[in-house]
Amino acid sequence: MGITVYFGKVNLKSEHIYDVYSGKINIRDLLINTLISFYDGLELQEEYSYIGNDGEVYSDVIDYHVSLKEKTDTYLYGTLYKKSKLYYKELNSATNELETKAVSNTDGIIFYFDVFNEIVGYNTTKRFGHKKFLDIFAKLINKCVTEKGYDYEFSVNRYVNGLNISEIEDELRKIKSIQKLTFSFQPANPNESILKSIEKNGKGQLQEFEDANLSTKSVILTSSNKLGLNINAQIIQEQIASVDNLQKSISSRIATQNGYVKVEAVGRDGVVHSTADKAPVKKSINRIVEFKSACEEIIKRRIATSISENEKE
Repeated sequence: MGITVYFGKVNLKSEHIYDVYSGKINIRDLLINTLISFYDGLELQEEYSYIGNDGEVYSDVIDYHVSLKEKTDTYLYGTLYKKSKLYYKELNSATNELETKAVSNTDGIIFYFDVFNEIVGYNTTKRFGHKKFLDIFAKLINKCVTEKGYDYEFSVNRYVNGLNISEIEDELRKIKSIQKLTFSFQPANPNESILKSIEKNGKGQLQEFEDANLSTKSVILTSSNKLGLNINAQIIQEQIASVDNLQKSISSRIATQNGYVKVEAVGRDGVVHSTADKAPVKKSINRIVEFKSACEEIIKRRIATSISENEKE
């Protein structure tokens, strides 16, 4: 049975990103601090609630911890473990009633974090999926840098192939009766090409974000009409166009690929359609021993492609 390797994009989301734009801070220095701060045995607890046999609500915790296999000057390679309880029903023969019981369970996800390219490769399990891994990995990064006294914050988004404006609009038109349409933005993490473009062409929308001290921006459009939102309406067309206007060198494909912009639509059937889930970057391998080299190969290839795309903008 094959193994699929997926990828996440690590982004600086705190106000320090604006100091990176202005040249006051070199993002590489922040990433160096992050690399140094991340350690073997890093732990995190997450509380959750459940309903007991008596109908009352109880709370418990899920334990996460990191086991590092390798830590070099450029990457972190290890396993993120999730220890939780699995609940099931069992018939009590004495009372002839169903009782809730629990058994301990541990899942592990292997990860390869290329710190300076800001990309993490990972696999998934049945009980430890994409969203939870990306969320917990971001929290672990933020925890370790906070412990070292740094006040910057990162997010981790699913790394996808990205969509251009025409493709985004085409995907929206396929959805029957859109009841809710959300546009989410966050400041882009600039590479050298983007920094040069900012110096030459200005910051574009990023300047508006900075002026407002924005970490994230969301625009939500809803409709209770059975026909749903009209994609051709000016207000919606303007929002779609804004996806392509973060900054001159940041196209909609680059923005959606790296998680700087997310477009999410909910149809009448309740199904959620998101650019964050469309065409994920992934690679299939046959054995777990191929995991690290597969991550290195894909990251190297994607970075080379991104640099080329930035230079064309």
